[in-house]
Amino acid sequence: MPEYHAPDVRAALDEAFPFADWDPGAQSDTTVTLAPPTDGLTPAFLRQVAEAYRSALARGERPLKALTMQVGGDKFADTPYGEHPYRRIVERWVYLSRKAGYLPPTTRGSVA
Repeated sequence: MPEYHAPDVRAALDEAFPFADWDPGAQSDTTVTLAPPTDGLTPAFLRQVAEAYRSALARGERPLKALTMQVGGDKFADTPYGEHPYRRIVERWVYLSRKAGYLPPTTRGSVA
């Protein structure tokens, strides 16, 4: 029986798509942080919310908690997350960012 040799699919993919092993979490050394909007809830601000969310996710943090703590600054550093005055506001910003298409849809209990 003749011996079968599978084609080197990985090499073909690497040649066709040189960015195939791009890791968005490792690609950037910069940390995106979030501050309250200065011009209202503009599309640019909602994109910033999405970038900060993905940055927190790439760092292995809980995104909503990380963004809430960033927005509150040192003033609320000792406040538990559940009692943080910006918690519901940041949750709304993330919701609006998802609705605008800057973040993918998610299901309850999962982070994406």
